[in-house]
Amino acid sequence: MERKLKESEYTIRQLQSAMIQLLNEKEYEKITISELVNCVKMNRTTFYLFYSSKEALVQDICDIFFTEHFRKFARANLTHDEVYKEKVFLETSRELLAQKKAIRRLMAIRTERFDGYSQMETALEQMIMNLFLENNIRIKNSGPLDLFAKLYAAYIMASVKWFVEEGEHYEINTLFEMVKAYKRHGMYVLLET
Repeated sequence: MERKLKESEYTIRQLQSAMIQLLNEKEYEKITISELVNCVKMNRTTFYLFYSSKEALVQDICDIFFTEHFRKFARANLTHDEVYKEKVFLETSRELLAQKKAIRRLMAIRTERFDGYSQMETALEQMIMNLFLENNIRIKNSGPLDLFAKLYAAYIMASVKWFVEEGEHYEINTLFEMVKAYKRHGMYVLLET
């Protein structure tokens, strides 16, 4: 049973990685399921065991893969170790820049049933709420935690959108200093940690 679960997780990661690789190369609309399964050397039937459509795969990527980058960064921000925070920020920023085309294209997906940008923002909002609850973080003056999570997710998404579109023109260390300055004077003043 455990072996099958590990194989399933491996297959899902392969499909996600292949989709991200293809998104770095071309627009979402031009990617076919046949092309995707050929990248990972599996058949269409295997794809459909895990996902009902291409949309379901990119939704999974937005919900899981994308938020993992920010979970690392958010957890680092809960520490008081400034050197560790900077290290995680720099690593995460480099990882995002390496996937910038894929991220831009994920954000741009708009279909009848799926909006990539909104899906990422919702996934981030949920991750932030969970992180706050896990770490017993409250808002000063008993403010609404869900509103803060929504605002913070919107801030992250706007920042990421700018970062993958314009950030390559700046040194990552400069961006880190900008984030630190914002944290000192921005939304973080509302938090009790």
